[in-house]
Amino acid sequence: MINSVKNSANLQFDIKIKEKNKNADEFQAILKDIKQKELSKTEEAKSDLDIADIRVKFENYAQSKFYIDSLKKEQDEKIQNLLTLLDKK
Repeated sequence: MINSVKNSANLQFDIKIKEKNKNADEFQAILKDIKQKELSKTEEAKSDLDIADIRVKFENYAQSKFYIDSLKKEQDEKIQNLLTLLDKK
């Protein structure tokens, strides 16, 4: 009877150790996964910092902004001309 209690206690102890090892392994796997995600984010960020690509995007933005601003200025001038024409009558 003592042997059976001892075996039972050893078995439960072994199960707890295995569970702790399993939990530790799962934790390590989760940490590894998080590290991989962070590395991929930093690699994406580095690839986004391509200077030539940024320059081209900025040039396109500046040209479109200049075009839109000139259209607005032209529209304002036409409205002013129309208002002055209406004021004369």
